[in-house]
Amino acid sequence: MHKELRMYSDLMGWLRTAVPTSYTQLMKLYSQSVGKVCERELRQFFDVARMMLNSKMAEKKLSVAGLPSVISQAAAQGLSSVRSSSSLLSTADSSDLRSSTLDLTERSKFDTILEKMLSEIEPVYFEEEKFCVQFFGFKQAEESQDMSPVKRAGLTDETRMLMLELFPHLEEDLQKFLDVSASVDGFFSLYMLVRVNQHLVSTQETGSSFGKVLAACQLQTKRNFDKFMKAQIRNIEETKVSKKSRCGIISFVDNFASFAEQTENIFKDSNRHSDLEKWYVQLTHTIFDNIVRVAHEHGKTPPEVVMFENFHHMASILSQLKLPCLEAEKREARQKNQDNQAAYVTIYLGRPLEKLNVKNNHDYYSCFLQ
Repeated sequence: MHKELRMYSDLMGWLRTAVPTSYTQLMKLYSQSVGKVCERELRQFFDVARMMLNSKMAEKKLSVAGLPSVISQAAAQGLSSVRSSSSLLSTADSSDLRSSTLDLTERSKFDTILEKMLSEIEPVYFEEEKFCVQFFGFKQAEESQDMSPVKRAGLTDETRMLMLELFPHLEEDLQKFLDVSASVDGFFSLYMLVRVNQHLVSTQETGSSFGKVLAACQLQTKRNFDKFMKAQIRNIEETKVSKKSRCGIISFVDNFASFAEQTENIFKDSNRHSDLEKWYVQLTHTIFDNIVRVAHEHGKTPPEVVMFENFHHMASILSQLKLPCLEAEKREARQKNQDNQAAYVTIYLGRPLEKLNVKNNHDYYSCFLQ
């Protein structure tokens, strides 16, 4: 359609100056006609995307005139198996995290779908925006250092208003898809935060008004991400350990290493890593606090032993992760490990560890293996 209409660009430019009423009516007719087509095709597009999240589909393409097909392979594979718990740190044992590890391949399929969606919507939007600027003869905005990237690229309010009329529900549909995805698996919010941000940065560089749509979606993904991380903290705080047997390494301590490895893999090279770092600190301190809580609630195992073992394990995990944002927490874990080790020896063996002979040292370490 654009190819056929471009031959009338000079006429539209003349009408804009000579007969503004006719120019305005033609632009309104264009926005109404094309807007209905875009709305219908985008509705089908998002329907297919939501089906990918909720069921295993046979190979299917989104064969509509205005939008290219969604990646067939990702659609065929589906995401039906990605329905494990969104909590990765709080399970009574580590089986849930092992299941989550197995689901990493499934979760990466969501990232593939999201990337393909954005990569297919963007060029359609960009092409329509470029055509409207040329065909309707929109004037360039005067550049200023105080302007947003969109205005510095020359887009006027006329352009942005017309694009809003052509894609009136695009922002809403994208946000709904992001919310539905987060409800399927809260872990998807990590992929969303990184992926949407990548496209937002690249779109801002082009100056397209699509950047405003992505900026709103970025806020939504950040809220979903924060909600997911708050759920991890809440579930750690609600963790109960069986008192029928000896308390060893607590599940949320044991699971933290795999959790951090997964999140680091997702946020690798992303400029949103600072968001993750803030939550790392909160998660680590929550784990520290709840090691103490579980140690005193257990009863069957001396609390000093529970704290010694778990702080030792946390110190080891933090050393292996080598995250600069958790250096202080690594030192704190080591100190708590030493303090509780010394407390156990003093309370249960009657003297500091360094004053015990070799035999008593052997007996002391043996008690942790019983």
